[in-house]
Amino acid sequence: MSLVDIIPGIKTYYTTVEDDVINEFYKPCMLQSKIYYRGVGYFRSSVFKLMNEELIRFCLNGGKMTILTSTDIDPGDHQAAMEGYNLQSFYKTIEEMLEDSNLNNSTKLLCAMVATGHLEIKVAVVPKGGIYHDKVGFFEDEEGNIISFHGSGNETYNALVGERGNIETYNVIWNWDESYSIHGIKWENGLRKTIRGDFKEKMQILDLSEIDVNLLNKYEISLNLEDYIDDEESLTSLIPELREHQKEGLRKWRENNSRGVLKHATASGKTITSISAIEKHLISGDNVIILVPTRILLRQWEEEVEKYLSNLNPIIGKIGDGEKDDQILNMMRWETLQPMVFISTIRSAKDSKILKKILESENLNILLVIDECHNIGSSGCAEFCKIKTGPSLGLSATPERWGDPEGTERLFNLLGPIVHKFSLKDAMENKPSLLTPYEYHMTTITLTSEEQDRYDELKIKISRLYAIWLSSKEPNKSDIKSKLDICNFEARRIIRGASGKLDKAIELIEKNYDKDQHWLIYCDTLPMLDKIEYNIRKIGIVPQIYHSKMNDFNKKKALQSFERNGGLLLAMKCLDEGVNIPCISHGMVLSSTTNPREFIQRRGRMLRKFPGKTISHIFDTFALPNKSGENIGFLFQEILRAKELAEDSENKMTSVIRLNSIIRSYGITSIPELEAEVVYSD
Repeated sequence: MSLVDIIPGIKTYYTTVEDDVINEFYKPCMLQSKIYYRGVGYFRSSVFKLMNEELIRFCLNGGKMTILTSTDIDPGDHQAAMEGYNLQSFYKTIEEMLEDSNLNNSTKLLCAMVATGHLEIKVAVVPKGGIYHDKVGFFEDEEGNIISFHGSGNETYNALVGERGNIETYNVIWNWDESYSIHGIKWENGLRKTIRGDFKEKMQILDLSEIDVNLLNKYEISLNLEDYIDDEESLTSLIPELREHQKEGLRKWRENNSRGVLKHATASGKTITSISAIEKHLISGDNVIILVPTRILLRQWEEEVEKYLSNLNPIIGKIGDGEKDDQILNMMRWETLQPMVFISTIRSAKDSKILKKILESENLNILLVIDECHNIGSSGCAEFCKIKTGPSLGLSATPERWGDPEGTERLFNLLGPIVHKFSLKDAMENKPSLLTPYEYHMTTITLTSEEQDRYDELKIKISRLYAIWLSSKEPNKSDIKSKLDICNFEARRIIRGASGKLDKAIELIEKNYDKDQHWLIYCDTLPMLDKIEYNIRKIGIVPQIYHSKMNDFNKKKALQSFERNGGLLLAMKCLDEGVNIPCISHGMVLSSTTNPREFIQRRGRMLRKFPGKTISHIFDTFALPNKSGENIGFLFQEILRAKELAEDSENKMTSVIRLNSIIRSYGITSIPELEAEVVYSD
C-alpha cells in the first residue's frame, strides 16, 4: 500500500462545511506515510484526540512527524504544546496540560512521541513581534510519493472538526500529477526550506524536541506507544447489555463460522444484536456492508450506526435514496485502520459490480449483514445470491419466503441457515416481556349478493381449470397454471376487499376510538384506503394517510403528526417493514392476508413497548363467503391466521369460542385443535 493507492478516495479540495477532513483526508494519508511535515500558525495537542490510533500506527510503522509552529501560543487554554522560546517554558506548559484531565492522555502521547523521536516540534521566531502564519503540509510514503496541501486551517481541534469548529478549506495535490509543478512543489519545498532554517534573515527556527526524563518519571509517561491505543474513553462500548436470547443468537451464529440467519421476532432487538456483531468485526480491523430493503431502513441504519458505534468513529458510506458513495467502496479495498460501514438498499447493491467483488474477496473479510433478509431471495436478486460470501448475518422474523421455496433456498445459500429462533411468543413470555400484551378482537362480515355471485363464478372456474390441469398430458402446463393463479387472486381480492369491511370499521371506530389514542389501520388497496378515508371524515375525524405513492416529505410529515398528536393512520403494505412506531395502541387489519410474514410483522409492529402503553388492541376483520359452493380453501387460511393471533392474546378464551363456532359452521376439519385455556386452582 502507498499514497498512490488511496488517491481514488482523495479529493483536491476540502471544506469543513461539507467534508470530514480527518476521516476522509488526514487518516488515510497518515496510515500510508512515513513522513509528515506540517507548518501552521497554531498547534494544539488536542488535535491528537481526532486521530489517536492512526498517529500511533504511523509511529509504530517508523513514521516521523515534524511540526513547525509559531511562538504566539495561548497558554491560558492549556492546549498549547509550548508557549515561549526555550525548553523551560515548554516544560511549564506541558506540565499544565498533563494536570488537565481533558488533555492528559493526548499530552502524554505528545511527550511519548517526542521522547521516542517520532515527533519534532519546531518554533519559528519572527523578529519585531511578527508570527509564522503559513498553513501548509505534506505526506510522503516510503516510495517517495507525496501529497501536499495548503489551506486556511491550523493543526488544532477546532480547525478540523467541521460543524463543531471553525470553517476551513484545504487544497490538495500529489507529486505524480503533472500540475504538481504549479503549486504543490512550491508548498513542499517552501516548508522543507523553512524547517531547515534557510530563511535566517527572516526568522529563527528553535528545536523544542526534547523531553526531560524527570518529567517522564513524574507523570508516569509510558514510551511504549501501543499503551495509548484502546484508551477507555474511546473504546467503551455504547451498545446496551444484550439480553440472553441475543447473546445466544450470536453464540450460535459464531459457532456456525459466523454465517447464518437469526429468526428473531419484531421488537426483539434484532438491530442491536447485529450491531454487537458489527462492533466486534470493526474492532478486529475488518469492514462491514449492510443491505436493507427500503430507503427508510437505510436512514434508520445510518442513525443506529452513528449512535452505537460512534466510539469507533467509522467511515459511513451509502448507496440508495439519492446517495452514491462509491469512493467508500473503493477505500474498502485498501489496508486501513479506519473502520468502514457501507449501507445500501438491496436494489442498489444487486446492480453494483464493485460491491459484489468486494464481498467475494477472501482477503478483505467483509461482514455482510442483511436486514429483513427474506427480500434478498426474490427472483430479481438471483444473480446476487450466487455470490460466495464470508461472514454473513441475516435478520428476519420470517426468513422463509411464503410460497417460494426456490427463493428461500437462494437466501440460505447466500447467508447460511437459520442458526437461532426467538418467536413473538418467546418475546411475550420473556421476563420481563419485550412486548406489550394485547387483546384480539375478531369480527366477521358476509359478502354482498353481488360479491358472492362473482366469488361463486370464480370458484366454479377455478374448479374447472384445476381439473383440466390435473388431466392434461402436456409437458408444459404453465398457461393453465397462470390462469388458475389469476382466478385465485381475483377470488381472494373479493374477500380481502369486501365492502362490508368498511362499514364494520366505521362501527368499531365509533364505538372504541378516543382522540388521544394512536390507531393504525391496514388497507388492502388505494381505492379501499380512499373509501375508508371518506367514511371516516363523514363521522368527523380527519385521518393521516401513508402509502408508497406519496413522496418522502409527505410520508415523513404524516408519521410525525401521527406520533405527536395521535389519531388514525391509514396505511398500506409500505408500513410492513422498516417503520418503527411504538406508540400504536390500536391496530385494525382490513387487508386480510394469507402471507404469514405480513400478519406476523403487522402484529409485532403494533406490540412495541411505549411509555404509558399497558395493553394493545388488535381488530381483525375478515369476510366469510356464503357456505354454498367451494369456499373452504381461502377460509382455511383465514382461520389459521386468526388462530395464531388469538393464541397469544389476553382474551384468548373469547376468541377461541368464536373461532370454534366458525369452524363448526363451515365444517372445517383439518384445523389444529383449538382448546380454551383451563386454569386450575388449589
